[in-house]
Amino acid sequence: MAWGRAVSHLTGAPLRVIVLSLVFCVQVTQGPRDDTHGLRYGLPNQQGAVYARTSRNLRDWSASRMVAFGGALGANPYSAECPFVYFHRASGYYYVFRTQRYGEKAQTSVYRSKDPLNFGVNDDRYLIHTLPVAAPEIIEHEGQLYMAALLPSLKGIQIARLTWDKL
Repeated sequence: MAWGRAVSHLTGAPLRVIVLSLVFCVQVTQGPRDDTHGLRYGLPNQQGAVYARTSRNLRDWSASRMVAFGGALGANPYSAECPFVYFHRASGYYYVFRTQRYGEKAQTSVYRSKDPLNFGVNDDRYLIHTLPVAAPEIIEHEGQLYMAALLPSLKGIQIARLTWDKL
């Protein structure tokens, strides 16, 4: 995974940026226990859900497991688009961002869990916030956090410095 090593070298920290594929919304990140998690967005029966697989070597993967679905966001095809997971080292929490809407009325819901394989299936106990952005990603560079998200016009990306406040 040369790209991951390049990002790790650039940031001077273990890989915490999760790689997204715009076609399948697939992400790969290394967890704090040296295991690797793959994340994807799926549409079984036209219901939006977030799935994960785990691997210790990036060759052999576990079976796909649903890690976020339904709840207050519903189960429509747009309820969990462009999932992104960020591990906040200081707190030990994982945050998953699930986009529901794009454009001028963009909406992304944020869930927080100690377990990267459980953000709630028809369970909102992990839902902590809603953001007025679409397809956000967290980037860590030289100790500073940034959030990148689609512009409301959908014609580019906006990036802003991010600070982390305790809940």
